[in-house]
Amino acid sequence: MFYIARSIVDGTPYDLSVNIQNRSRLGDDFWNTADVYSRSDTGMNFLWHKGLIGPLIRAGINPNDCLVSIICGGFEVSTVYCGVGQVRVGVVSRVKTQRPGTRFHVRGINDNGDVANFVETEQIFHLSVQHHLMP
Repeated sequence: MFYIARSIVDGTPYDLSVNIQNRSRLGDDFWNTADVYSRSDTGMNFLWHKGLIGPLIRAGINPNDCLVSIICGGFEVSTVYCGVGQVRVGVVSRVKTQRPGTRFHVRGINDNGDVANFVETEQIFHLSVQHHLMP
């Protein structure tokens, strides 16, 4: 499946192709620039329409202004109740764009170290903290 996501805070598109580790390492301001698409350390290996981005950058257009990121994979969010508290658990699985295919047509590893049908899975936890006053 292909997914796009929106931020629950302000409704802007949220890039599911980049894991939280890379997002926090580079900072929030970096992701609003076109430079994100020219770097090799930002996790663009999971961006399934990156072929559309090169012509936009060459034309001087910031891809963030007209495209949302698309991943191939899965996304699920569930709420787990623990006593009076609750935890929202999210799982994102992304299929890498290098060497995708059916298991009988693409197998093993190539000379660059890319394995067939590589999937990165990330777990996200959001703990709701409620303060209770004791009498």
